[in-house]
Amino acid sequence: MRILRYLRLAWVLGINTYVIYLLFGLAETKWRLYHLLNAPQDWHEFRFTGISALILACGMVSEVLNTRIAKYINFGYFATVGLFFTIFGLIGRREPEALIFVPQVGLPALLIALVTFFAYWKRDPRRAPPEVPQNQA
Repeated sequence: MRILRYLRLAWVLGINTYVIYLLFGLAETKWRLYHLLNAPQDWHEFRFTGISALILACGMVSEVLNTRIAKYINFGYFATVGLFFTIFGLIGRREPEALIFVPQVGLPALLIALVTFFAYWKRDPRRAPPEVPQNQA
């Protein structure tokens, strides 16, 4: 069981770090685009990046500390983001910009949520099939 804990820890730290890297990379690209377009740059445009990074960092810290809330933070973030962007992309399917969110953000986030769900899933020994008693002669 200890090896599964270390594999889950590596998965959560790796995925969350990579997503934070992607979030800040996209924020930098957006910042440069605003600069090129001479558009006003407001910090409110980047609050999603900061809030997402904070949630993912809390998920990493809670996983390192092995708290019970870690599974809800790590699974919940990716499930929420995946469902939001998938539904957003499917509702706005007439707009090609909205449809881009489904394969680029929605489905990968849902896949990460699925893998994270199974990483936290523990088999309950009470639900195991009952053992058949052997006849003693």
